[in-house]
Amino acid sequence: MNFRFNWKASFDFPYMGMFLPPVEQWQTFATSAEAAKDPWVRSPYKGAPTSRKQLEAYSKLMRGYGFHVLNYFNVTEFGTRVKGPEAVNKNIKEEDLWKNCTDFLYAKIADGILYNDNGSYYRTWGQAVVMDAGAKNYQNFLLEQAKRHIDYLPSSSGICIDRMDWLRYFNTRADDGISWYEGRPARSLFNSWKNLMDKIGPMMHDNDKVIFVNPMVSMRLDMMKQVDGIYSEHNEHGPGLNSSVFLGLCMPVCAWTWSESSLMPDPDYYMQRFLYLGVFPSAPVPDNNHEIRPGKFADTWYLKYGPLFKALNGRKWCLKPHAAAVVKNDAKANLFEVPGGYALAIVLADSNKTSTNIALNAKELGLSGKYSIDALLPGGESAVPVKSEMIKNTILLTVPLQSRCAVVRIRQ
Repeated sequence: MNFRFNWKASFDFPYMGMFLPPVEQWQTFATSAEAAKDPWVRSPYKGAPTSRKQLEAYSKLMRGYGFHVLNYFNVTEFGTRVKGPEAVNKNIKEEDLWKNCTDFLYAKIADGILYNDNGSYYRTWGQAVVMDAGAKNYQNFLLEQAKRHIDYLPSSSGICIDRMDWLRYFNTRADDGISWYEGRPARSLFNSWKNLMDKIGPMMHDNDKVIFVNPMVSMRLDMMKQVDGIYSEHNEHGPGLNSSVFLGLCMPVCAWTWSESSLMPDPDYYMQRFLYLGVFPSAPVPDNNHEIRPGKFADTWYLKYGPLFKALNGRKWCLKPHAAAVVKNDAKANLFEVPGGYALAIVLADSNKTSTNIALNAKELGLSGKYSIDALLPGGESAVPVKSEMIKNTILLTVPLQSRCAVVRIRQ
């Protein structure tokens, strides 16, 4: 299926936000008792008691197999089944505060709580509370969590930050010196994000780690400054997919695939839409966190298209003018720059078409010297030859198709 990384979105931490608690590398920690009561946690996503040493060993093992691990991270939600300040244990020792999300929240990072106009805080999944990463104490906590990730999990390839949708809110108890909301100064959580990411970004990148994000509805270019890739749970839908694509012209874009039903009623169309846009769908993996899981039907289609997606690995949209054209307009095509050359995705050709003609602009693409051209077809065991002819500055291709689709590899 040619998948490359695993977003480790399992509940292998005590509660939301406390991803790496302040314990020794051999010391185990488990999902907190309160968190374990939540329906979202009482599922295959809940891991067994683990430790820093075990988490690092998993990332190292996956690297040995040729895969990368992105650990779960979240900057807008904290806790699980958080209670009110009246429930705080005032007799708890400082070193034990982290064990209870309610105690830790009010003792250490209460400045980050986002309140609504009625004076109540916003609730989110698992009865967590919504947080503002622009608050000093909470931001320092997040930076410490990022530092622990770098120090404790060197074999992990980075983090994927969930739930950017909360960034569209305003904190009316703070002032960023820019925002004005409902007739008064406020702090936009978009600005809080930019302030935080200008610190976390260099930390991660200086240690050869990447940052992926789940932007959801926060599709803004200025939010992507420190971001290396997009993994959005809204990429099955047209608006979310198109927005992610144009934010990710030059970085990986991955699509959340909910279940086998996502492939219906036309699995070829589902896969070819992503090929056309250079987007990578989630592969079926056991115990996927509200995503597609293995099964005979799903596996068949992912195995059919996996090699074609592999050909797009490292792709950037080719934005050169008139670089490629479908001669008879009988299919859709999109050209990508990939390491070592180009990849041309040809999809959704007219019914019953077994081939199509493509014109490549040799001058724009710098294809004046030696190059090789072949094609990968859905379900094919190996690449097939592509007939080509140079006519002045145009390379005319006759590309075979299978299931109305092919990915042409142009290698220099």
